[in-house]
Amino acid sequence: MATKKGMSIFYDVFRRADKNDDNALSMSEFNSFFADGVVSSEELEKLFHDIDTDKSDNIDTGELCAHFSKTWGPFGEIFAALEDLNASINRALFATAKGYGEATFEEQFSTRFLMKEVLNQLKYLGKPIGIAIDKIDEQTIKSRPNVQQATFADKVGDGDAIGSGKKARQMARLQSGASGDALGSQVSRLAELVSKLEGKLSLGVASEERISKDDDKLVLVVFKQFEVNESKDEEFKAALKTYCADFSAEDDCLHLLVRTYDESTMITVYEVWINEAAWKSHAVSKAGKAFQHACVDCLASLATVTTMPMPASWWEK
Repeated sequence: MATKKGMSIFYDVFRRADKNDDNALSMSEFNSFFADGVVSSEELEKLFHDIDTDKSDNIDTGELCAHFSKTWGPFGEIFAALEDLNASINRALFATAKGYGEATFEEQFSTRFLMKEVLNQLKYLGKPIGIAIDKIDEQTIKSRPNVQQATFADKVGDGDAIGSGKKARQMARLQSGASGDALGSQVSRLAELVSKLEGKLSLGVASEERISKDDDKLVLVVFKQFEVNESKDEEFKAALKTYCADFSAEDDCLHLLVRTYDESTMITVYEVWINEAAWKSHAVSKAGKAFQHACVDCLASLATVTTMPMPASWWEK
């Protein structure tokens, strides 16, 4: 079941739920992640034991995938399409980052338009989903007046499980165009960067660079955007401070910039890495995972992470 088309997304779901990174979901982790403001604590406990088919008192990725693949119905087709969509977007963004500077004026114009239209289409897709989530949650709660819902964190942390009530309305706002929309912000951010690149790369000979393929070295620019829960502001900033200290000790880190905003809980982080492998290695390090857990606990909306390779010669200049 784990190899079924669309299942790869549930590996990411499992990673976010598995807070201690032991490759197993305890009942506490399961309840914390899947409590949705509708089900009760007793119902969550029953779900946990039903999914835990080997009765080990832990849920592994295979059991989680098997459960959802049996119950996802028409959503299986959507998750399969999301896998393909994610791969297509990554290919398009990488191709844009690599070839935009050498494109003609007409090609650059088309690229910017097409990227913005992708963003618009993604926003439109999100609106009815947000409305539907609110509707079915309200109907379910009204039909079960005697059920005491399990408590849950009122946030849409790093992809938190299921939206309901206020949480779903936060999701709907994100999906209708707020800056926290993860996939939309990724496209939007790169669109801004591409627009700025046009001004630099269309100036003529002074901006051209001809090199051999062997010398085509790239650094990786990483943009991260966080909408922090007001009640968790100090906790998140402490975690970010620790993360920055760990970052500065990394030889492969070329630069780090943290930007905060007046009268806003938004925080953005810009990182420059010597290459993609170095960034990925840091992301799975102890310090990287500790910061990811802080994001899950402290954020009020979906975190955004966007990466873009750029010529190493630009950075050296």
